Amino acid sequence: MDKGRTELFEFSKINLHTHSWYCKHGSGELAEYVDEAIKNNLEVLGFSEHCPVPTNKLNDTRMDYSQQLDYITEIRDLKKVNRDIKLLVGFECDYLDLDYHYYKELLSSKKVDYLCFGIHTLQSYNNGNTYLKNVPDDKKLLHEYTDDYIKALDSGLFLFGAHPDLFGAFYKNWDNEAIDCSKEILSCAQELKIPLEINGYGLRKEEIDTPLGLRKQYPLKDFWQLARKYDILTTTHSDAHIVEDLVINSQECYQYAKSFDKKLCSLGITYRQNSDNGYEVLTLALL
Repeated sequence: MDKGRTELFEFSKINLHTHSWYCKHGSGELAEYVDEAIKNNLEVLGFSEHCPVPTNKLNDTRMDYSQQLDYITEIRDLKKVNRDIKLLVGFECDYLDLDYHYYKELLSSKKVDYLCFGIHTLQSYNNGNTYLKNVPDDKKLLHEYTDDYIKALDSGLFLFGAHPDLFGAFYKNWDNEAIDCSKEILSCAQELKIPLEINGYGLRKEEIDTPLGLRKQYPLKDFWQLARKYDILTTTHSDAHIVEDLVINSQECYQYAKSFDKKLCSLGITYRQNSDNGYEVLTLALL
C-alpha cells in the first residue's frame, strides 16, 4: 500500500479560501483562478465554494445542491491538466447541528479534500436568511454568533475557521461584550489547536461607520490585538470572489498579520499518485 508522499507549503504559496461564479455573488471560471494562481507562483489552490445543502437553504448566495457534482468534477478535471500546482476540493460551510452528518459524509466519502467554516447568518433572526451585515446591532445576537462559532470549532470537521471576527459587520462597538465573546472564540481555538483566519476579502471591503469612527467590517484590529495574548494557530486566505483578488493573501494579509506579530501556518499535504497519474489527498494539516 502506497503510504503517500508528504510535502510542506509555506503560507505565501497557498490559498484555501476561494470562490467563483458558483457562489452567485462571485465571478470567474475555476480555470481562470488556476491560471491566476500559477501566474502568481502559488503552489496550492483550494476551492471553497459555499457548501450547498440538500434543502437548498440560502441558495440565492451559493450553488444549488444539484450543482455539487459538477463543481467537484470540474476541479478534479483541472487537476489532471495542471501538474504545476496542487488543486484541492473544498467547501466553506455554515455550521448547524442538523448538517453535521451531511458534512461528515462529505469528508468520509472523500468527495472533498477539506472543509472550512464561517458564520454568515444567525438562525434566530429572520429564520437565518439574512447576512450578518444586515442583522441588528444587538448583544444577544453577538452571543448567538459566538455560540455558533464555538460549536463549529468543537465539531472537529473543519480545517480552519474563516473570519472569526465577522461579527464586526453588525456589532459596532468594541465593548466588554465584544471583548468577552472574542476571548471565548480565541480560547476555544487555542485549546483545540484549530487555526483562525485573517480574511483578505474583508481588507478590501468598504469601511463602516461606528460609534468609534470608521473601521473595517472585518478583520477587526481590536480582535487581532487581543489575539496576541493567545497561542493560536493563524492562517490567512484571500477569500477571493473575483480572479484579481487571489493575490490578497500573499500581499495585504501578510502585512496585516505581521503587524500583530502573528506567525502564519504552513500547509502539510500527504498524497499519493492514482491510476490516471493524478493524485489523491490523504491528509491535510495547517501547522
